[in-house]
Amino acid sequence: MSTVLVTGSSGFIGRNLVKRLLKDSIKVIGIDMEDNLFADSIDGDLSKNFTFLKGDLRDGNFMERISGDPIDSIVHLAAFTRVVESVAKPKEYFENNVVVTQRLMDMAVQKNIGKFILASTNAVAGDVGFNTITDRNVLYPQSPYGATKAASEMMLSSYRSSFGLSTVRLRFTNIYGTDMATKDSFIARMCKAALGDKRIAVYGDGHQVRDYIYLGDVLNVIRAALFKDCPEVVVVGSGSSISVNDLVKKVEQATEIKFEIDYQEAKKGEMKAVIVDNHSIEFASLDQITSLEVGLQKTWDWFKNYYSF
Repeated sequence: MSTVLVTGSSGFIGRNLVKRLLKDSIKVIGIDMEDNLFADSIDGDLSKNFTFLKGDLRDGNFMERISGDPIDSIVHLAAFTRVVESVAKPKEYFENNVVVTQRLMDMAVQKNIGKFILASTNAVAGDVGFNTITDRNVLYPQSPYGATKAASEMMLSSYRSSFGLSTVRLRFTNIYGTDMATKDSFIARMCKAALGDKRIAVYGDGHQVRDYIYLGDVLNVIRAALFKDCPEVVVVGSGSSISVNDLVKKVEQATEIKFEIDYQEAKKGEMKAVIVDNHSIEFASLDQITSLEVGLQKTWDWFKNYYSF
């Protein structure tokens, strides 16, 4: 039975990936600075294959605890991800995102681990306007957060060449889906607003476009990347972008709620568009990408149930 180490296992993607892998009869070691808040939701028979370690990967002593466990693959999701915060705390972001990645790769080389998968971002490409982001873009990040992911990607590339470590860089766009109660993202905020005061803030004029991909599709890509041959760089997005204003209308249709929109000044560094070529996920053999309409309805149904509305 394979054993996969998942960092950031208490986060939005991490906790859902853990459940998915356990259902596929894969042993999982989860690591996070936060408590394993979803432990009670793991079926008893599956929980015997799950080990949770709470700690900070910047702590050398904690890293020593991990290095003794048998591990076949690593999915490195843990990271600081707030763009604005990264501008205020670039050193902290470098230490948490780059140094930790390098330490984990050292461990992977020492333990002869089969595959190292990094959760990266389309932000490594920087602001390309309305041009399409592909897996071949020159890296030109515009924020310290994006720079830490670009640096981590280059570390993976160097370890692949120097040590033969099998590495995969998954460049995610905007991920949404069920189980987003603790996630601070635009779709999550709209669902919460639909259950509350019906007011939402939109930064800028709302004409900026984004790519949104459903959580279930992302989990399928990660699962495939673990156990299939795949490209070194994979752009993980729906391949279909939508403006913020049109997204609001889609959520209004799903929730049957009319929002009161508060247009505010655009945030510094806001990208005009995220348009991606997602051909690199073809290796995962997905039947189809979940449509925004279907994904939003599933997400809204989950929110209503979670808040017993």
